Amino acid sequence: HYMPYKFDYVAPFSGLFIPREEDVARTRNIESLSDYSSPVYRTALAQIDEQFRHAPHLFWIACGEKDFLYKDNIALCLYLEQKGYPFIFHQSEGGHSWKNWQDYLTQLLPMLF
Repeated sequence: HYMPYKFDYVAPFSGLFIPREEDVARTRNIESLSDYSSPVYRTALAQIDEQFRHAPHLFWIACGEKDFLYKDNIALCLYLEQKGYPFIFHQSEGGHSWKNWQDYLTQLLPMLF
């Protein structure tokens, strides 16, 4: 059971939080995505809202511009912007790769201490 308020630092690397772009296009309203039929996404936006209700110290998103999840990460950033939630988006070259994630970890670690 996920408890958003348990985490002060959130840093998805090439993550997927909300339904795919085609689902956003189909609903035409990002807020209605919380009703998405997949159980993985059904409460995703509510969990993000709960996370920010408890003010995380850092919400850092990283994704490569050639990553197959790049547009999905942009959708997450747009949702966070719409809500006025503070976050940092780090865009890199390349795709969904260990090389990128190693670089992200190197950049993230100093922010944790």
